[in-house]
Amino acid sequence: KKYPGSFGHAQKSNNNFFAFFIAERWKVKGMGQPPTMDIDWPYITWAKHARYADQVSLSADKAHFYFQAGVDQSERFIEREKHSFISRDLPSFG
Repeated sequence: KKYPGSFGHAQKSNNNFFAFFIAERWKVKGMGQPPTMDIDWPYITWAKHARYADQVSLSADKAHFYFQAGVDQSERFIEREKHSFISRDLPSFG
């Protein structure tokens, strides 16, 4: 399901370590494998796995999945009634 005005993508890490990085600047030869990789999971798949991970208390050494969501920066300049659910429900985005 797509949510108007929002975007997002899922990422996988081989463990519970997550770091922001710029893929184009990551040099595998000197830095090793990147801490995360983008995967083709829609939000609903990620959310199902997140509930499972919480239920079983997924250990730190198991693969972890993250979902990053956002909105276009121009959204902060429109009426609040027209904000996406991200800006409405997560005030730090607004």
